[in-house]
Amino acid sequence: MDSEAVSNEITQLVPKEPASNEAPRGCNLMICRSGVGVSLAALAGLLYGLTTILVVLAQNGGADSVQVTFIQNIVCVLFTVPVTAYLRYPFFDYSRRERVLLVVNSIVEAAGRITLYYAFMFGLAGNVTSITFGALPILTPLFACIYNRERWKIADAINSVFNIAGIILIAGPSFTSNETSEEEKNAALAISLSIVTAVAFGISAVAIHSMPSVRVFIILFYVGAVGALVTFPMLFVVPSVTWNLSAVCWIYLLSEAVVYLLASVAIMFALQKENAATVVLLVNLQICVAYIGDVFLFGKTVKLLQIIGSILIVTSSAIVSFYTCWENRLH
Repeated sequence: MDSEAVSNEITQLVPKEPASNEAPRGCNLMICRSGVGVSLAALAGLLYGLTTILVVLAQNGGADSVQVTFIQNIVCVLFTVPVTAYLRYPFFDYSRRERVLLVVNSIVEAAGRITLYYAFMFGLAGNVTSITFGALPILTPLFACIYNRERWKIADAINSVFNIAGIILIAGPSFTSNETSEEEKNAALAISLSIVTAVAFGISAVAIHSMPSVRVFIILFYVGAVGALVTFPMLFVVPSVTWNLSAVCWIYLLSEAVVYLLASVAIMFALQKENAATVVLLVNLQICVAYIGDVFLFGKTVKLLQIIGSILIVTSSAIVSFYTCWENRLH
């Protein structure tokens, strides 16, 4: 009996072999979590690119930007209410800080979409998307440092340089070419709206990343409900809003709302698994899709400098992906 007692004590003092694998298993779990976040961010970029094409098609059919945003909000509510009720997630049982962040995120996100879609009306979708999501990696880490005290990484600084250079190249031809003054004004307006959109989306990304305990479907419910309340009065104020649209235009409107919903689910899951700066950089993949739509669907001409600027911005996404994988393996 004494020998058995000593043996038990030795067993307790000396851990078994499986216990020594707990740390590697935890590291593998973190790597998998980051990998899922990166994959979801890339998927969101592709879906947002498809949304851009569908929005432009709807606008060409007579739909207004406020109208497009309102339909998106209604689809979000119709989807999230039954799903959230089935999963038994609380709608309002959150801290004061979380409720404030939910409302702020919903308002700035709706405002960002409206300005983005209006920018599509004055400039190339690819250029607008490039400037918006080229400015996001510059603004989002700044907002994250101010609000969440997140560390500014070397990759963030490198990508800021890439994105600033890309924005300059994209915006440059609009002001240096011998085009009419009206086209120059439209280009300047599109650039201004793109930067305003980047500010709104940057605030939204940091707000979502600051609510890790709030379910994604709850965030989407607030985005849809609060966004619908904000945009509904605008439907009666904006003179260009009309409901007398063709059946094809309604198909585009409903399709882009569904695709936008899927993209939003993907990016919100990604924001809760990966830092905000990395996610918004990977979402830049939508730039490629937007330019494909400009050239092959809408017959637009894209200048060489604009293509080079977009390549710089997309390259920054590749740098962040590589840096994220390397950092996770290192730690």
